[in-house]
Amino acid sequence: MNAPILKRTRLGTLAVAGLASLAMMARVDIRFVWGFLGAAVWSVLGLWAVELLIRKGLVPPGEPRDGRAIVLLIGAKAALYAVAIWTLLVEAVPPVSCLLGFSLLLIVLVVVAVVGKPTLSSRPPVE
Repeated sequence: MNAPILKRTRLGTLAVAGLASLAMMARVDIRFVWGFLGAAVWSVLGLWAVELLIRKGLVPPGEPRDGRAIVLLIGAKAALYAVAIWTLLVEAVPPVSCLLGFSLLLIVLVVVAVVGKPTLSSRPPVE
């Protein structure tokens, strides 16, 4: 797992979401802005929870697993999904804003991966 890419993705998503939300404030409904920003933060928290879950769950043979942390992280992930479902069911924010906010993490992940590897080429690997 490449932790620097994940960290840059989390920070980049939060930065872009904050800047985009500020830019949208004067142009769209405030509920749309809150939905976009909330979904972006939700996706960052979800990525962070999955990353920690993998780190705690996949340990080398012979090392003890932190069962308590794993259970707490699974509970946190379930709580995140419960909040998302509740938000959509009560129509607190427009679903399109949530879709865009969640998609932002994926876009930033691709950009960070491409920019972070400037040595990509179509040449075969050096032996």
